[in-house]
Amino acid sequence: MIAVAAVLALPAAALAQTPPVPTPTPTPTPTPPPPPPQLQGKLNLKIQKTHRDDGKFVALTKDAWRIRGELRPYVAGQTVQVRLIRDGKLTEGRDGFLFLANDNYDVLAQHSGARRLGEGQLEGWRKVLERRTETLAEQGCAHVVMVIPNSHSVYPEKLPEWVETAPERPVHQLLAHLQRSGSPVRILYPLEELVAGKAQRLVCSRVDSHWTDYGAFLVYRRLMQEVSALVPARVLDMDDVMFVDGLMTRGDLGQKLDPPREAPQPVGRVRHPSARLVSENQIQGIGAQVVTECETAPPTTCLLLGDSYCWALLNFLPESFRKLVFLQRPELPAEVLERERPDVLISAIAERFLLAVPSDEDAVSQAEVERQKRAAGRVRPDRIVARAGPDFAPVPKVEAIRARMIGSGSLRDATVVSLMAYAALSPAEVMRLRWSDLRDGFLCLAADETGAPARRVPLWDVVAGDLERWRRTAGPAPDGLVVADPAAGGIGSWRRWREESFAPAATAVGLKGLRPWALHNTYLHLRLAEGATPAEATAETGVAKSEFSMMFAVTRARAEREQEGNPVSGDAHIRAARAPHGG
Repeated sequence: MIAVAAVLALPAAALAQTPPVPTPTPTPTPTPPPPPPQLQGKLNLKIQKTHRDDGKFVALTKDAWRIRGELRPYVAGQTVQVRLIRDGKLTEGRDGFLFLANDNYDVLAQHSGARRLGEGQLEGWRKVLERRTETLAEQGCAHVVMVIPNSHSVYPEKLPEWVETAPERPVHQLLAHLQRSGSPVRILYPLEELVAGKAQRLVCSRVDSHWTDYGAFLVYRRLMQEVSALVPARVLDMDDVMFVDGLMTRGDLGQKLDPPREAPQPVGRVRHPSARLVSENQIQGIGAQVVTECETAPPTTCLLLGDSYCWALLNFLPESFRKLVFLQRPELPAEVLERERPDVLISAIAERFLLAVPSDEDAVSQAEVERQKRAAGRVRPDRIVARAGPDFAPVPKVEAIRARMIGSGSLRDATVVSLMAYAALSPAEVMRLRWSDLRDGFLCLAADETGAPARRVPLWDVVAGDLERWRRTAGPAPDGLVVADPAAGGIGSWRRWREESFAPAATAVGLKGLRPWALHNTYLHLRLAEGATPAEATAETGVAKSEFSMMFAVTRARAEREQEGNPVSGDAHIRAARAPHGG
């Protein structure tokens, strides 16, 4: 009863820390060099060029930072003063890099060797990791421990000149201590992989304290070498992932400036995702939990225990396991382990957090953490993980879906799929489409009450043929509904059609969770591969894509054009994918 009372009495503020502030090391530490002038609150930047974006003046500096101003125009050659705001927990490095500084974990002192782990902390880590490993082994669960390198360790050459890089930092102390004590625990520290990757792309952000998606993928690959040697898992190759370079982002460090600063970095996504989001509790920081499922992955359950670095890993890890549970906490709650019964646990620890040794025995229950976070209003309004299932169907998959529908005797259903995948019709447009809307090789769609714009969609010959076959079969009135006329065997309920006709066919071809509306991305892909501009493709689909989504669509289409050698017509692409199914 005493332990329960202690848990319930924990203040919500204590749980808001990310993670708990460590106890100072008893040994005296040397005084670090005084910070340079810009740490006192201001930076001077020289503007290189300017443009307008959504009515705002945008200035680009020589270090590839982007500054947005509401009112005043910036002029090339002008020097502007940027003010440090909020907590001032950053320092200006070289070549446009910002680094975390002045934080609770004294990361710069750790990096320079002024802040080290004491013997008690080293022994604390050994004991907690060994106990965790033993507890997991009793349940038949493997354990992989990884320390995630700081940006400071990956890009020491970009740090301010006054910051020294120590040859032995806390992570090296811990690695040596475990080896010296004969501990069975082995720690993965993927610094070598990140440093090697710098030659290809940015692996850590210029304006954020975390790695980029490219850096996260390199670490994912190294991590999965360890994991797949212990449990069955699907491992993504580089060809399975698309990276878009140059997407402007505003990181957690860039937001500490006034005006905020943005910088380009690579963003990655799986080309053909299969994993889907099951749940996300939307808790901020400590206590956040995400659950995903992937039916195409081996039947392995993975529990990922880590911090904010792990969010980028969630772009890739869900594809590797039948079930993935991510818990943003440094300690392992007993009830989570009992409930999930994982096959493998990944303990991911940010390098700078090594000063704080967690305690699994004293872990507050996950339910209590969530309760106190919600009571304190520490809840995100939106989900971070937007995996509702696959959002793109390659043409061969579309044709496999159509073939199953035709094989089951439903030419109508196959026609609906053609209209959505090869003419980008929405569900509402499918249901109200009339034969009179087909004119001179185009679908001519009027604006509607939902705000959908009027548009003309060019029909490939193969799609026109699909419509003609359905017309001969259904025999509708000249101005009748194309697929929604009950008298001609049309669809009566869209929801019923989606659940009883589309979902089983999509699941059968490996696209469980694919929504019919996502088929418009197939049309977008085909038109971009033909050489249409993003503006042309957007006008035809009637869907305004975000810069992020359009850049990925363009990258995917460009990759296909390069593979084929020349732009491939959508009609030829569809016919080639349909041939194995008998045309």
